[in-house]
Amino acid sequence: MLGAGLILTLTIEKSWRYAAAIVWMLLNTWQLVQIANGYKHCRRIQIGPDGAVRLQGPDGCWISATILRGSVVFGRLAWLRFEAENGRRFAELLRENRLGNKDWRRLRVVWKHLGAGG
Repeated sequence: MLGAGLILTLTIEKSWRYAAAIVWMLLNTWQLVQIANGYKHCRRIQIGPDGAVRLQGPDGCWISATILRGSVVFGRLAWLRFEAENGRRFAELLRENRLGNKDWRRLRVVWKHLGAGG
């Protein structure tokens, strides 16, 4: 909503502002629907020390996946894009939940050695 509000304050013709704000809201609604659908299909992510990725579906079954280009890992945040073996794509924003988290440190080490070159 904030983005649409900012678009409406631009100094361009009124009809263009309204059209741009509507397009902005439709695109963001589509992205939210995609995120919600992803949560329905992916319950858990497992990244092994060799960089192998597995995703757990709602039925509890694990499927193999690969990390896609465009994924990034920062100090306390990570944006990871995956493609499952069935072709479905996922994107997840992850954050470290507390200081000294061994799993988060392991993710950063794996990413430093394997992910940055992908």
